[in-house]
Amino acid sequence: MLELTGAVTVTVDGQTARLVAARRHLVIEVDNPRAFLQAASGAAGSPGGRPLDGLRQAGAALACAGLTVRVVSRGSLLLVLGRDARPGFAQALTGSPHVALGSPLGLLRLLGS
Repeated sequence: MLELTGAVTVTVDGQTARLVAARRHLVIEVDNPRAFLQAASGAAGSPGGRPLDGLRQAGAALACAGLTVRVVSRGSLLLVLGRDARPGFAQALTGSPHVALGSPLGLLRLLGS
């Protein structure tokens, strides 16, 4: 069984994320999620692509490992991936039982500014 413990701050092209792990749960907190994702995609050499496909794959892999990742920005939940994701009706949009969308305000932060 995989368990994670600790905290780390990651900066990619000036965009920062804080990761806090407690056993089987990981929280990723970002101030500007859109800019962080763009910076991380560029650093990984994959500037385009279909983000939802990546989320589905990540959600399935995390669920298989028994892990849950919550992505938070300024106190709003953006996304839950993995074991504890409960997408409800959003599963029709995401196509995955392991990807749950967060609050509308959180999603606006991800898609907007």
